[in-house]
Amino acid sequence: MVVAKKSLGQHFLTDESFLDRIVNALPPLNPLKLIEIGVGLGDLTLKLLDRYPLKTYEIDSSLCEKMRSKLKAQKKPFALELVEKDALFLKEEEPYFLISNLPYYIATRLVLNALKDPKCRGLLVMTQKEVALKFCAKDSQNALSVLTQAIGNATLLFDVPSSAFSPPPKVFSSVFEVVKEPLKEKALASLLQAPFFEEALQKGFETLEDFLKACFSSPRKTLSNNLKKSISYREKLDKVLGFLALENQPTSVRASEIKDYLKLLEYLLKG
Repeated sequence: MVVAKKSLGQHFLTDESFLDRIVNALPPLNPLKLIEIGVGLGDLTLKLLDRYPLKTYEIDSSLCEKMRSKLKAQKKPFALELVEKDALFLKEEEPYFLISNLPYYIATRLVLNALKDPKCRGLLVMTQKEVALKFCAKDSQNALSVLTQAIGNATLLFDVPSSAFSPPPKVFSSVFEVVKEPLKEKALASLLQAPFFEEALQKGFETLEDFLKACFSSPRKTLSNNLKKSISYREKLDKVLGFLALENQPTSVRASEIKDYLKLLEYLLKG
C-alpha cells in the first residue's frame, strides 16, 4: 500500500470517470511528445500508455519503483520513459505537450515554467480550483491570467470533487487547458532583441512577468501607487501616465483595469 506524502503534496486521483475525462480532453498531439509530471499511483499514466508514448517525471523513488512493477505485470501498446527527477528542472529538446495532476503547493510555479518554455506547446493540468480560475480568468483580472493570455488561450474544462482522490484534499480541483498561439508568441518575442526566436520569447515572457509583479503587488491599490514602490519601474511612472492618457484611462486605474498590458510594456520599452 502506498501512503501519500504530505511533504510532496500527494493526492492521488483514483476515480475512473475523471481519469477518462482527462485523457479524452487531450487535443491531437502529432507530432508533439507527451510529457507527464508525477506518476502517482500510475492510474492516469497507464491510461495514457494505451494511446500514446509517454515520458513522465517523478521525484518520489518509491512511486517510480511501483510504476515499474505495474508495467512488468501490464503490457501496454506504447512505451514509458520514467525519469526520476524533480519536474522543476524539466528540460526537453523537442516540442511537447504537458499533462499532469499537479501538487497543489507547487502547481503555479510548474504551470508558469511550462508557459515560459518555448518547447512546451500546451498543457492540460489539474490544480486547486482557485488556481485554475486565476489562469483562466478573462481580461486583466490578475497577473496569471495576463501572462496566460499573452502567450496562448486558456480554457477551464471541468471541476473534480475531493471524493475523487485518495487521500481526499480539503479543496475542489479543476482541470484546465492552455494552448500556445504562434501569433501571440511572435508579439511577445518582439518586445526584446535576441539572436534566436526562442530566446527572445523567453525573455519577453520573463520581462512581462516581472512587470506584472510590480503592477499587481497590491491589487486593491492604484497602478500608479504600486509602480511608485517598484525599484525597477518607478522611474517610468511618467511614461505609464502618458500611456493611460493616450488610452483614455484615468490615472486612478487599478492593475486589473488595464486593457492591454503588452501594449503598455511595449510603450515603456520602446516608446
